[in-house]
Amino acid sequence: MPSTSPKQLSLSEGLLVDITEEPPSYSEHRSSQHAGEKPPPPSPLSPVFLSSPGFEAQDPRITEPYSASHLRDLSTTTALQVRDTLRKLITHMVCEQTPESNQDSMQFLQTYSRACAHKGINFLELLSEPFIHDHTPLYWAIAKRPSCPSEADRPSVDTKLPPLVRALLGYYAEPICASSATRKEIELACLLNSDQWLYECIQTSSAISGLSKQDQLLFGVEILADYITIDTPKELNGPLTINFVVPQFQKRLVAYDGYNTRLTFIAFGRVWVLTIGTLYRNGYGHNEVMIPTKTGELWARLKFKKYDFPWAAPMAWEGALHLKFAAAGSDSQAENLLVKKIQQFNPPQAAGQKYWIQLPDSLRYAPNAYIGVDGILRGNLVMTPH
Repeated sequence: MPSTSPKQLSLSEGLLVDITEEPPSYSEHRSSQHAGEKPPPPSPLSPVFLSSPGFEAQDPRITEPYSASHLRDLSTTTALQVRDTLRKLITHMVCEQTPESNQDSMQFLQTYSRACAHKGINFLELLSEPFIHDHTPLYWAIAKRPSCPSEADRPSVDTKLPPLVRALLGYYAEPICASSATRKEIELACLLNSDQWLYECIQTSSAISGLSKQDQLLFGVEILADYITIDTPKELNGPLTINFVVPQFQKRLVAYDGYNTRLTFIAFGRVWVLTIGTLYRNGYGHNEVMIPTKTGELWARLKFKKYDFPWAAPMAWEGALHLKFAAAGSDSQAENLLVKKIQQFNPPQAAGQKYWIQLPDSLRYAPNAYIGVDGILRGNLVMTPH
């Protein structure tokens, strides 16, 4: 099929849309029609329909693939009509994903964004609305994404994010960590499929781990991400090993005055949070038994986030935290610095169980046997269910 030369469509009220390439699926769909055959009317879920004078907000059955190849005259439609149509288009995009359609998702979203700008609609607010069965488009983009068999062997970095998920994350101007509602949507969607690989990819993206301009200057990187990998148990009820890498650990403790490193991962049907940092008051916790701590002590805390699921994390398990030597060739040698079991200080029925273990104070200072010149803290958490 001959390539389509770049062209420019002029819309009413001065809106210009650059179309550099026709979406393959849409072009092939149209080119398959016979020369003398009358083309069918535009689907109410197609951007072409945004220009139809007789547009009515309705929910017909989708008859053709979603497409963003053209936006016609928008002067005959209201902002409410455009918003309603875009909701249907986005719903079809995230719920009927294919590997091929994912490749064109950025182009589609850019066209939808232009339509919103033309009608004074905030596109980010539209994407943040739970209009698809009480969830946002990002939730369904994660929950319904086509999986790849080779993902288990891929590195968990943001460059490996599926195109549609990466495109949606790109519309958030500020890091998602500031939005607890959006973070919860990400966690619930990943929990649905126990998708630790995708969850870790999102954790290392700029939307989650992006730094301010001042912090970029301080640490010399744009993203300060902590990396986690999980070793799958080899047998039933075998131990689960969570390996972690925390870059510039000591520098973060000093720069952020006892900054707490938060390592999140999915295991046993839960989202777990391993926090390493300094406590600044005697005792700690809310609605839990106070633990005997002193101000300024370095502690590790493990807890899981409580969501209303029919399944639950195992209540009987043992945990041990291990740190690795920083010396050359030590990556294969784990020192059982903290082999004592993590003690449970609140009853099992309490919301959000917390487990604590005190760390040696020497971890804050250099030189250190466990933190080398690169400033990286390496270790693992071994969880054994019973």
